[in-house]
Amino acid sequence: KYDLVEEGRYYFDMATGQIAEYHKTSGVVEWRRGRVKAHGMGWTGWRCDQMYQLTYMHNVDELIGDTDYRYSAVDIACKELREHPILYLKYWREHPILEILLKIGLIGLARDYIKYVCEDAWGAGDRRIVLKSLTSLKDLCLNRYEITDCRYKGIYEIYAWKELKKWSINQVNKADAEKFLIYLYERFSEGQRKILPISLERLYSYYLSQEKYKEQMRTFINDYFDYIEICKQLSYNMEDTAIKTPKDFVSMRDNVNAVYNVQRSKIQDNAIKEVYKNLHEQVEWTDGNLSVIMPKTQDAIIHEGKNQNHCVGRYCERVAKGSCVILFIRKNSSKRKAYYTMEILPNMKKFSMVQCRGFRNANATDDVTEFLAKYENWFNSRKSA
Repeated sequence: KYDLVEEGRYYFDMATGQIAEYHKTSGVVEWRRGRVKAHGMGWTGWRCDQMYQLTYMHNVDELIGDTDYRYSAVDIACKELREHPILYLKYWREHPILEILLKIGLIGLARDYIKYVCEDAWGAGDRRIVLKSLTSLKDLCLNRYEITDCRYKGIYEIYAWKELKKWSINQVNKADAEKFLIYLYERFSEGQRKILPISLERLYSYYLSQEKYKEQMRTFINDYFDYIEICKQLSYNMEDTAIKTPKDFVSMRDNVNAVYNVQRSKIQDNAIKEVYKNLHEQVEWTDGNLSVIMPKTQDAIIHEGKNQNHCVGRYCERVAKGSCVILFIRKNSSKRKAYYTMEILPNMKKFSMVQCRGFRNANATDDVTEFLAKYENWFNSRKSA
């Protein structure tokens, strides 16, 4: 039995495989039977019950020799991955495939599994889904000789290695191609990769042909995926070589983006006009001095932002989708001149103002605040459609 004070703060329950944490103040004792992590003054280890010495990574047998855990691959995990034995035993109990990966020598894959599945590290992307789908070695399609070559490779490195075996590529470009594939796997899921109109080998060759993207591998991959997605939305013929692999990709990408932006702008403008048609009678009002006016077009919203030197011009998409309503407050004596801009929620039954800003995001003046109180009273008492 050992007391769990500040120096032994993690207790491992051998029966359940769970780790309990204790953070006791000095002098307070709580008794537990089992294995506990001890640390301090630059050293760390695991103290076992009925043992006076500390157990480190180099003598793990003393930690688990008398338990059911003695058949696990914890010794390999400690030696190859520098994992703490107790933490590994917890992971192994929850994910038995770790034992298989380590015992057959897929050290890098086991490292990935612990990091992205067991520890749920940030930035896993599609990698966590791929790793969790592994149920047997058949899923990897590796023979005994290939396992040796992939000993320290992670899951995407293995995928890249397998893909490159199909390619006709010289040794000079092989390392660069591997980086290309690994980033592509990291950034885009299998479902996203299916939209590509060309093979991965052809995509890499095409990247090499684009001088403007020299040493900008990641930028090219991201731009190409965006380009293909836009081409599909524009219903371009993806079998056309001039579309899927244009000679000057940068120029073609810019042209396609310009066409897409024009079309999107037209669609967005029509949507804003429709919103105006449906709502303007429910939101426009005057008290004789100030008026609330609803913009009819996206150009009106953009010009409001420029004149007021604030960001309402970027709200056009939200207005078109109906997620917010933008209104202009004008002085009746000069209705063409911008005064204040208001955003409300699209709830036509109750007035819910999000913000009201003047030039350079100035707060409402006294006259505007007084007007807003009147407007709210009118809004909530009127008949809504």
